[in-house]
Amino acid sequence: MNDNIAPYGAQQQPSYDGTQGTHTMGQQWMQPQPAKKPAWYKRTWVIALAVGFVCLGLGAASAGTTDVTTTSEYKSVVDQRDAARSDLSDTETELATSKTDLRTAQADLETIAGEIPAREAAVTEAEASVKAREAAVTKKEKSVGKREKAVGLVEQTIANNTLSGDGIWEVGADIKAGTYKTIGGSQCYYAVLNSTDTSDIADNNNVSGPAILSVSDGQYLELSGCGDWVWQR
Repeated sequence: MNDNIAPYGAQQQPSYDGTQGTHTMGQQWMQPQPAKKPAWYKRTWVIALAVGFVCLGLGAASAGTTDVTTTSEYKSVVDQRDAARSDLSDTETELATSKTDLRTAQADLETIAGEIPAREAAVTEAEASVKAREAAVTKKEKSVGKREKAVGLVEQTIANNTLSGDGIWEVGADIKAGTYKTIGGSQCYYAVLNSTDTSDIADNNNVSGPAILSVSDGQYLELSGCGDWVWQR
């Protein structure tokens, strides 16, 4: 018996003879190579599909003359197909809805884009109208200001030319010479004096209604119980 022969069932270990990549059994000892992507027919989904069809075929063969369409494998594949068709139909419906929504949005955008020039023109017109009204208001404010000033001057003039209450005024110093008018009073008394002496009377009168009097420079005017006397001229 050859002592170099391993017993049955024992694994024979290769012995190297010193030459790289060879062993005593004459077989080539290859260096590890990078992993390659499996061919399409070796990929998982292809293998799974093939196994499914094989199982379907084996089931049919084992059934003899049994109708393959009645097998559970066939029904499972059909159910999966129908589910895929249903999903596809739903997706197509959603796609059609999305396209409709897109067309509607595009139409709305085009409508809005078409309205923008008209709206911009309306805004420009409104701005011009506001500016015109602001200018008109400013002009009227100036006019009102002038009128108020004029009224104020008139009021001031009237106040300066109005005699109110009781007293004695020197014409030319306290009041202006000229004609004065009053609406009168229930107990109105006036006297035009030649001096400060109240008995040195040039003209006097008691009036209960409108009255007019005239005074000259150097004279004096005495008033008692009358309304306002306003200088006329």
